Amino acid sequence: MSFQKKTLIFAFALTGLASMHTAVYADDIYVNIFDHSYVGSFDGKDTFRYEDSEQSFTMTGTWKNNVPSGDMTITYENEKTITADYVDGIMNGAVLVTAPDQTTTAYTCVEGIPAGLVEYANAAGTVSGYDYYYQGQLISSLIDKCEEVNYHRLFSPSYYPVLPVKISGTVMEILDTQQSELLILQDTSKHLYAALFSNLETDSFNQGLLPNLSTGETVTVFSFFQSVSDLISFFDKEELTMSEIWGTRELVSSNSSFSSVAEMLQDGLLPRNLTAIKQYYLESASQVTKSIDLPDFSISVSLPVLLPFYAETEESPTLDRMSLQYSYEELLKYPYSYCGMSAALTGEVVRANIDYQNEDILFTVRTSEGKNTWHDYIVHYDFRDDAEASPDNLLVPVTGDTVTVTGTYNGNAKLLSFSDQSGSEKKLLPVYTLFPAVEATSFTID
Repeated sequence: MSFQKKTLIFAFALTGLASMHTAVYADDIYVNIFDHSYVGSFDGKDTFRYEDSEQSFTMTGTWKNNVPSGDMTITYENEKTITADYVDGIMNGAVLVTAPDQTTTAYTCVEGIPAGLVEYANAAGTVSGYDYYYQGQLISSLIDKCEEVNYHRLFSPSYYPVLPVKISGTVMEILDTQQSELLILQDTSKHLYAALFSNLETDSFNQGLLPNLSTGETVTVFSFFQSVSDLISFFDKEELTMSEIWGTRELVSSNSSFSSVAEMLQDGLLPRNLTAIKQYYLESASQVTKSIDLPDFSISVSLPVLLPFYAETEESPTLDRMSLQYSYEELLKYPYSYCGMSAALTGEVVRANIDYQNEDILFTVRTSEGKNTWHDYIVHYDFRDDAEASPDNLLVPVTGDTVTVTGTYNGNAKLLSFSDQSGSEKKLLPVYTLFPAVEATSFTID
């Protein structure tokens, strides 16, 4: 994926951001902009002014008890401006940075921390590129900082890489829970890694920009190193709940070209049950790590655990948001490249559930794409803020209804089922199926 390189991104937007507080002492007014605190005074009724030898700016907008609370505009001497939503002295909402040449950078702050999509535009207002925030840092910047790492050093108790790491290898196994996904990766030296990350609806702070991978793909993963952990802990749990069940994962599509775990199991390309999967990797880890000066009983069950924020495959580099083709297969493969983009679909409801306690609805819409071809989407609708859609008068979609939905794409949704892939053990195994998730703003029953 190509990222827009912008010299106009200001240093304070690239650093880790501290919580922003505002206080008043005597006649001085204290305000924070990103990770800097400034002391100034009011110049007029609603204008805060700050001046020193390095920079000067004014801050205008809505103030409550001398605290910025509402739409604020910060204007610098060089004509750079920042417009931002403040709540109780903290940036919490849309932020727009306009450079002196009128190019812009737009993103969102959540409780003072930049989150999610970054959109760049030229002076005419035409979008020129995108980036993404991960834990308050631009993914493009994190990728530039990544370093190659010595696998053996990762097992040293005194070693912890400060910078993010870059790992290339083959996806050997994919296992999911209701919220997360575990990838087992093997590099060209047959070293094994575990990559664990959230892969459900978009997470404002911690959402990595990863495609939905398939076993056998060659992938380069950009990650933070977390720890060396016991592989068995990913499979063995004393008390399983629905959200903790580890299962294989497949993509849904009536005409998808992606190989599913189920197909590979049937073809004998993978172990046929979780016990065999666990044993397979324990044996592999033992074989390739015996050169490490540690007892076999430790290294045979331990892998480096990675927290990935970006990945791209050899077969298909991670999609550039500027080059979307808007196909269902592409949406399945790159769900987080579509996040926030408009979604409009009409189809038949094949599953539906209303939760009156949380005041939301979850239903699956199946659209017809021609003879023997259909596409399934899982739609979430929250009616807590919709006065006309209270539980007393809400028309709930039920199975068989035809509905029209408008909203935005929002990552993955998962359905759990149990499939008889256990071979001689005659035991049903959990399988999570991924669907495109749509956050609905409205729907009608036709």
